[in-house]
Amino acid sequence: MRQDIEMIEKRSGKRPVGWRSCTQSPNSLELLMEHGFLWNSNSFAHDLPFVWEKDNGLLAEAAQTPFGDGQSLYHRDSGNPNDALVILAGLFR
Repeated sequence: MRQDIEMIEKRSGKRPVGWRSCTQSPNSLELLMEHGFLWNSNSFAHDLPFVWEKDNGLLAEAAQTPFGDGQSLYHRDSGNPNDALVILAGLFR
């Protein structure tokens, strides 16, 4: 995780504030909070966004899209990142 953060920051000039990966360990949420992330998008456990809380740490969970198949996230499935943003912003509202 540390190497990923450093690589993204080096190449973009900005530290990432969100995290999405194909898998998650039992330690992932705590590590994301320790590294100062604001959001995570790995949970299949809920349909709507929610907040993880631990020891004064907060991490917003932008749950998987309600479609469950990622169509709003991937170009190949006729969706695009802006569609995903619109959907997730609406869910948070």
